[in-house]
Amino acid sequence: MSTQTKIENVSIRGDTARVTISTHGRSFLIPTTLAEQWGLKPQVVLTDSQVSAIEDESERFACRRQAAGYLASRDHSESELGMRLRKKGFKREHVDDVLSAFRRQGLIDDTRVATNLASALLRRKPCWRGYLLSFLNDKGIDRATAELAAEAVFAGQDETELACRALRPRMREYSQFQLETARRRAYNYLSRRGFSFQAARQAWKILNTRSDENEDSSH
Repeated sequence: MSTQTKIENVSIRGDTARVTISTHGRSFLIPTTLAEQWGLKPQVVLTDSQVSAIEDESERFACRRQAAGYLASRDHSESELGMRLRKKGFKREHVDDVLSAFRRQGLIDDTRVATNLASALLRRKPCWRGYLLSFLNDKGIDRATAELAAEAVFAGQDETELACRALRPRMREYSQFQLETARRRAYNYLSRRGFSFQAARQAWKILNTRSDENEDSSH
């Protein structure tokens, strides 16, 4: 005679129900509302399909809790959050379900994330459009959303002024080199930050205190 699968215990704490099943060596955490909806109580006999449903919902619930934990520490783009959850071993269907629910609830919003990331980057590391777009792409922001964020944060910004802000902390280091070497390093540095040659040239002229008479003839 086969052993019946029964619920041994159901412990409720807030929005979480811990369900212990007789044939399993561990408990399953699921939403309290679902435990109540399914009528899960001690000594209730479960079918195989009901056990599978509890196992599946427990995995989905764990995925949701993990996602909420990530968002509690900092904002994530939808792509970044999904990637972190999949790396944790959660099934794609559970990850997709959680992302869809969080998107509807406004818990993930790539437009908001992109604008906040872009604003924080400009404060911490002044740059220009190309660098910013690449940075946002690395954070999982799609091109169209990144473009909108760039338009927002660069509105009213002067490229040369930002180039000066980026270059100023480096000028003491560059002063140790010969003039032409220092200028080349400054231009290369600003180019990597996405600034145009014209903006780099103007920033150098503003910040350089050494004689630079060959500037116009050299470039």
